[in-house]
Amino acid sequence: PARGAVAFGPAGAGTLPFALWFDAHLRELEAGYARLPLPAVLPRPRLAPVAVPSVGSQRTFHVCAALPCQQKTEFTTVTATLRYVGQHAAIYQDDAAPGGGFSDAQVAALGGLFDSDLYGVDTRAFGAESDVDNNGLIFILFTPTVNKLTPKSQCSQSFITGFFFSPDIDPAFEGDPRSNQAEVFYAIVPDPQGTVSCTFATSQVTRMVPVTFIHEFQHMISYYHHVLLGGGAAEDLWLNEGMSHLAEELGGWHFLAQGDTTRFSDFVLGDLYNAYTYLKNPGAYTVLFGAGTGTLEERGGAWLFLRWILDQYGDAAQNDYDLTRRVEETPLRGAGKLEAATGDSIGQLLPQWFLANYVSD
Repeated sequence: PARGAVAFGPAGAGTLPFALWFDAHLRELEAGYARLPLPAVLPRPRLAPVAVPSVGSQRTFHVCAALPCQQKTEFTTVTATLRYVGQHAAIYQDDAAPGGGFSDAQVAALGGLFDSDLYGVDTRAFGAESDVDNNGLIFILFTPTVNKLTPKSQCSQSFITGFFFSPDIDPAFEGDPRSNQAEVFYAIVPDPQGTVSCTFATSQVTRMVPVTFIHEFQHMISYYHHVLLGGGAAEDLWLNEGMSHLAEELGGWHFLAQGDTTRFSDFVLGDLYNAYTYLKNPGAYTVLFGAGTGTLEERGGAWLFLRWILDQYGDAAQNDYDLTRRVEETPLRGAGKLEAATGDSIGQLLPQWFLANYVSD
């Protein structure tokens, strides 16, 4: 049996940058799906290992093609060809992708980056991902269907670069035409001529998509631990987004340790900008936002708060991974998780952090 649509609409669209609204909208959908009753009998897990697909093979994917990504009619089926298979990631490219896209060498470089760098950062910090199709792989689908989600009128302001869709890993959606029943990350394709929507050079896509992947992969891990393993509600919005922005920062430090200052900047710049907008007027924003949109300022505050907690309670020698795992891998949610991980109440943590921000100007 399949779960139905959740009564969420694009309420924040128009008041937020387009891509930011879309990300928050998906998190609201996740929260709604997690609150729906489970079917009486879930599909049995697959016990036999599934063969790893071979490069050059094709498969179809169901992809959101129209906002707000809820009704079956808002999804389309695309055919994609496998261009890379690694230890953790498999990269598919939509056969309808415009010309001037990735070379084989660029696809291999992206695949190696996911396998050797990004996968390890997220799983060490937040825990293992699901494996609903029992093949040990995360599918990364580059498709112009994602490009089309951003109207041309938004291209100069904000655009969607990629996303994770929770019904893909939720067994309760097995048989639902919106679900691929696999771990899938959807991403834009290069479009140097802007034939689909926004103009994206290949170099832009190869810089932007890894940052989006490490952010969205945390959301995938979080949904798995809270909803599928824990059988509870999705993580509170503020902490879910704060942890994903923390994933970006941890990715930056990973590359800086390798001497890669360019990737370090790519991964941390957004967090620093969000934090700057928050600190310009911190009294105007709610840090522990439980619902709504999660503005840039609110996300900046949530990330700063988590960063302060890791500095105060984490183990710098372990790059904070022990503390982040304790925060992620618990049935608790929101502030309760931080209290359990630190041993202090939120009523102590927040005032200390506010004071730290104030005295450091």
